[in-house]
Amino acid sequence: MGTPAEEADISLCTLALSISQKFSDREFNKIQLRKMRNFLVEAKKSPFYNKLFSEAGVSTWPGEKLSDMQYIPIVSRAILNRLAKSEWLNPEIPELLRGHIVSTSGSTGNPLSFYFAKQSGIRMRAQFRYMLDYFSQTVDALKQPVRVFNLGIKTWVYPWLMVVSGQDLENNEGRTRLYSLLNETHPDILFTTATYLRQLSYWMRRDKSFYQFKFIVYTAEPLSQADRSFFVRFFKCDLFSMYGIRECGLLAIECVKTRKFHLIREWGYLEIVDELGHPIPEGNFGDIVYSFYENIVNPFVRYKIGDRGRLLKTNGCPCGNVAPYLEFSGRTSEFLVSASGKLIPCLHLSHLISESLSDEIHQVQFIQINPGKLIIRAVFKNPNKPDVAEKLFRVVKKYLQKEFVIKLEKVMEIVPLSSGKTPLLVKK
Repeated sequence: MGTPAEEADISLCTLALSISQKFSDREFNKIQLRKMRNFLVEAKKSPFYNKLFSEAGVSTWPGEKLSDMQYIPIVSRAILNRLAKSEWLNPEIPELLRGHIVSTSGSTGNPLSFYFAKQSGIRMRAQFRYMLDYFSQTVDALKQPVRVFNLGIKTWVYPWLMVVSGQDLENNEGRTRLYSLLNETHPDILFTTATYLRQLSYWMRRDKSFYQFKFIVYTAEPLSQADRSFFVRFFKCDLFSMYGIRECGLLAIECVKTRKFHLIREWGYLEIVDELGHPIPEGNFGDIVYSFYENIVNPFVRYKIGDRGRLLKTNGCPCGNVAPYLEFSGRTSEFLVSASGKLIPCLHLSHLISESLSDEIHQVQFIQINPGKLIIRAVFKNPNKPDVAEKLFRVVKKYLQKEFVIKLEKVMEIVPLSSGKTPLLVKK
């Protein structure tokens, strides 16, 4: 919990989010244009952005319309990582007001450290409360504030009932303690990653244990429809997801009616662009870049997140939220490379395997060392069941169209990173 003043600020921000998500595009464009102008004035105070804007010929941003952002060069995690701390920093922010330094998880192999401004923290906590309030409407008579059990996610954006390391699932003593905590603290909601959700269901089945949540919120990785259906049946409650990044907070949340993702527009501007950084027509897939208004200490301007997606109009969503849908096609790094140089998305292949073999295979991970050569690491639900490997090869070969030499590795477990994420594709 924060100070009374911080809690009041969070409550007001949460209320503002719930109202603004119903604003029309025209209303929101006016708000975002004003915020963008103010944000870029602050961003330009850092030596890096001052030089970047000047070299691009946008030292004075015209700000006539949001699409004018295309004239500002895109920055990536790799670019920011090469900078000295003083180059990216807004020098006008006193040290006492800069907040604390945090780092990304490193799941991309390129972790980034930056100042997490106090204002950013308040906004992110408001985003999280808004998300839980939104999902809670699906449950009758759920008391507020909801009691949330955090399994394996390193974040302080909510006053958690309990935070437990995902590594506790890996040994009998840790799981016994986990089951006891669930029964003693009576949480309403489980907040975890898709990887830890898989592990929890696996060990609960093995240990003949169970706890009834009101609903579950998972993050970090997408789930196939087959996986989601299994978890809903096993946990006997609904599942919801969210999309966000450590650098910029919550970007989208799953709609309780359509199961698509509504964009959170209040505190940042999201673009879908081509390889040159130019906006592409609505409905087409491209790279996701984001400008986060709420961190003026280490600003993120047209920041390339590393994911691909597209924006779609809601056309009157039944939940009442008019914000666009954000649809994903995977991380830009999660593409297999064939011997001929063809790029093939891993996410689609993973979902095909899940849909075809949901009763036989618990989890997969792809390992690629050279183009055209692929190792599939798989956790079988029953390692002794015949023909499962043959079925898996048939599904994979049909999708890859003889573009790869494939090897299968049967493993007992695919260990997640310390962040709780499990990369779908590992390149060596």
